[in-house]
Amino acid sequence: MKEIEKGNKVAEWMQGNVKVEVYDGAYAGKSKEEIDKVLERISETISKIAHAAANEEIDIGD
Repeated sequence: MKEIEKGNKVAEWMQGNVKVEVYDGAYAGKSKEEIDKVLERISETISKIAHAAANEEIDIGD
């Protein structure tokens, strides 16, 4: 997997017991097409997690 520069923290919140931090390193200085690819990878990852949770392969908490 390609390592992405962390960048600047642009958001932070707690989701249950998980601290979520969002950085702009994946977007800074990128074209719309590059950003769209990043968003597609994020979407695919979330779909895989949701599918695994729905099939009780992982526990994502309440």
